[in-house]
Amino acid sequence: MAVQYTTGSGGARKLIPAPMASISKEFTKNGAGDIIGSVYNITLTGIMLSFRGSPSCDPSSLAISWNPSPDDSLEVPEPNRLACILRKQEAIRELFAYTGDDTTDGGRTSGDGGLLEIQSSDGSSPLKFAAKVVDINFEGEGPNTVGWNQICRYTITLEAESMIGPDGADPVIEDKFAWNISDSTESWDIAEDDGLRGIVGSGDGLITPTKSFTVTHTVSAVGRNKYDTASPTQLATSGIAWQQARGYVEQILKYEACPVADLTRHQLNASGVLDLEPGYVSRDHARTQQVDETTGSFAVTETFILTTAEKALEQIECSITTSSTEALTRVSLNGTITGLNSNCPTASGISAYTNASGVWTGISSDSSLRSRAAILGGLADANTLNVIPINKTVGTNPNQGIITYSVEFDDRPSGCIPGAISENINIQDTTPGYLFASIPTIGRKRGPILQWLGAADSPYVRSLSLEVVVRPSSYPDCDVDTIKKAIITDKPSNREQPDDMKTAIDHIIDAADPTDETGVENNKVFYAAPQESWDYKTGRYSLNITWTYEKSLTNYPTIFSPNMNF
Repeated sequence: MAVQYTTGSGGARKLIPAPMASISKEFTKNGAGDIIGSVYNITLTGIMLSFRGSPSCDPSSLAISWNPSPDDSLEVPEPNRLACILRKQEAIRELFAYTGDDTTDGGRTSGDGGLLEIQSSDGSSPLKFAAKVVDINFEGEGPNTVGWNQICRYTITLEAESMIGPDGADPVIEDKFAWNISDSTESWDIAEDDGLRGIVGSGDGLITPTKSFTVTHTVSAVGRNKYDTASPTQLATSGIAWQQARGYVEQILKYEACPVADLTRHQLNASGVLDLEPGYVSRDHARTQQVDETTGSFAVTETFILTTAEKALEQIECSITTSSTEALTRVSLNGTITGLNSNCPTASGISAYTNASGVWTGISSDSSLRSRAAILGGLADANTLNVIPINKTVGTNPNQGIITYSVEFDDRPSGCIPGAISENINIQDTTPGYLFASIPTIGRKRGPILQWLGAADSPYVRSLSLEVVVRPSSYPDCDVDTIKKAIITDKPSNREQPDDMKTAIDHIIDAADPTDETGVENNKVFYAAPQESWDYKTGRYSLNITWTYEKSLTNYPTIFSPNMNF
């Protein structure tokens, strides 16, 4: 039997006399007891002779050579025998010495290993290992040992992750391990997150808030260097320890679909602990990678949330305001829509803002928001509130995927003018009073003498004030025709398209005109010049009309004395 070791420099060195070889195979298990790898522990126990064997020592020059042929005994003078033993020890240490890493192209391609062969004397295929040294021990002198000037016993311990086949290309298939690792862990952390609770919009209605959970999944491994079976002194592709650990971790992560499809697994839904109901989805996937080249470790921590919301979570607050000095009831909504990223960690884009926008589009109409305000405000009928809000504010944060909104409704009656954002109709009536004289009288303690003059002090007067706000239109040019359309044709009192505001305003004027009211004298109704104001850039329009008229005595208001005749 012969034992041969080939270093990265390519020199094959035999140990003669051949040491005894002890080979044991140890399986590597993780904390759960799962087998994740194996390693061969090889112990070479041999003897060095000062006058013979390999390495060989020249008695005169003490020069070292390897693989002498033939291996004849040398005449080594007694004084030189210890020196030869020491030189042979040095040669063995150099054979198994660490020569440094080759960092060609920025990555290590060779390490501290070599090709160990245990050769049979019958010429059959040897056992081959891509092995690296663990330790070397030369037995020291003692009372019961032979001195080093005669022989030297030694022990060399090596380890290898695989046995190489006879052709030197493929490993002997004893175990199927894709990656060479020494330890691995996988952990799950699932916790309910109160901050992720929120309603989910569904048309005009609301869904009762459900729980959301934050999930942390960590996969880590510690790798070992893996050598190329065709060139055992060279590391295999991605053979550095941390790269082997990375391959193992990536392999575990590939089993996890994104988004996570199976939410019934015990890791996520332990029976009797969480018991997730159907409808949960995983969102906001993120991963953190950690590499420790010194220890050969690689870890990935991924986080995601489990929620019933497909696209976004929504936080909403509602407040109701009533006052003894104001007849209207106000209902305010303040909401925050936080978009959820449905993309995988490997995707370059983030879909959170797109998803938030989709949710906002579905609930942003005034009618949908009014329905929400009515439900949260405890109103039996949404139509109680005016569909046009008093004010509405929307804020966007694309970087964070957040949309905020604030809207306020009240129960003012619906407007009469189609297409108007708001309208204000005000009527002021002035009714005639007594026309009387106030005559100062000397010595009259009750003051002046009051004398009715038999007439009214003023005619009937009615004033109509109309204020309308519409959405401003955009006009492409500033030529005469365009400006005329903006200030004349599109003025609400003239506008018939797309909403017939003209007819509605005419109806309001006709309703305020006192001509056809009971008791109004024919041909005794007069109105002053109407005043209109129209700012097409802000969409504000106003109209003021005042009528002066007479009514018959029999239809005078009751504020006058029934005995008044004139």
